[in-house]
Amino acid sequence: KKKINPKEEINEETLNSTGIVRKGVDGIRLLAKGELKTKIKVKLTAASKSAVLAIEKNGGTFVKLSSN
Repeated sequence: KKKINPKEEINEETLNSTGIVRKGVDGIRLLAKGELKTKIKVKLTAASKSAVLAIEKNGGTFVKLSSN
């Protein structure tokens, strides 16, 4: 398995290529589990409020993909 580079945007493609999420999943929701210590930029279908707060607490950003 590959590691995620926190300096690059984390999105569905990133999670699929690292093996964190299996390919073919339609939409990914980020949940807060564990501790985040790095500033990251995440672009996914959805995230829990606590996950967004953890991202923003470290100076990162969460962008919600539009569901068409």
